[in-house]
Amino acid sequence: MVAKLKVPTLHHRSYPSGLMDQVLGILDSKIQYQEFRINQAVKSYVDIEPLGNPKVADVDKAFSPILENNARVLENIDNASHIIKLLYIIRKALKHENAKLVLNLFSEKRFEKFTAEGLKDYFERPWMTQKISPNINPFTR
Repeated sequence: MVAKLKVPTLHHRSYPSGLMDQVLGILDSKIQYQEFRINQAVKSYVDIEPLGNPKVADVDKAFSPILENNARVLENIDNASHIIKLLYIIRKALKHENAKLVLNLFSEKRFEKFTAEGLKDYFERPWMTQKISPNINPFTR
């Protein structure tokens, strides 16, 4: 006799059908987009080594645009990595009880204003672990 495993469902009777599916889909899409941004940034990074060893007088002229480009690339990679980290924190903290609040965090990219520690603290607040009215504004302190 083969035992059947009980697979947990993502739906909950107190929320519209599929809300968790929608939130998880949004999370996955946002993560994929940030990974795409990182891949595109890496492709535009210019390796200086193949350019050889120019005369000292030509260094600023030759390398300045490349260094500026590479600084922007690294900044873009850093920003995208930070956003991915925040999205994984949200994914880990996501529950049926806070799904609507997570959607609220996605509006106007509010979650991007948090630090990683700040977002973890946000989800550990007492009102995040209790069933609450969806009309409560989590952004008032």
